[in-house]
Amino acid sequence: MIPEVTGPEPRGTAPVVAGSSLDRMLIRRIRDGEELGLRSIFHSSVHDHGRTHYSSEQRSAWAPATFDSEAWVILMRSLRPWVVETADGLVAYGDLQPNGYIDHFYVAGSQGRKGFGSVLMGHLLAEAKAGGIDPIHARVSLTAQPLFLKHGFIITAGNTFILRGVEISNATMVRAGGG
Repeated sequence: MIPEVTGPEPRGTAPVVAGSSLDRMLIRRIRDGEELGLRSIFHSSVHDHGRTHYSSEQRSAWAPATFDSEAWVILMRSLRPWVVETADGLVAYGDLQPNGYIDHFYVAGSQGRKGFGSVLMGHLLAEAKAGGIDPIHARVSLTAQPLFLKHGFIITAGNTFILRGVEISNATMVRAGGG
């Protein structure tokens, strides 16, 4: 059985106007039933955006085509990510844990370079500031590092790990000083 999302209610939704062809977006918490849609965002992000830094083998190890959907739903409900919603549907998501860790931060493959990542990061940083969370840290893909750098994160370590028998690299990044 899949548990329901529990915990404190979010502080609210954040309507935002973006300077892209998709003029209006809403940042809000995930709702029950949207978890598998976030899996599609994750998969397309890794396979489309990650193509410049990771091989096909690495991308397939990171985001395989087949997956345990119940385990994914449980993970998303435990992370309670923020989602970016436009008239076209959900286009990005990211979480911020109480200890300052960003575990997931993904923009759909078809939605890159439209400002959704920056707006979502700004929202997470504002949540961190409002919640007194400092520092903020993440293990960031080579592809996403420029976005994190733009938002004041610094690289504190390079990482190499084995996932499904394949070596993958990323970096530990930290942003101190609150949101």
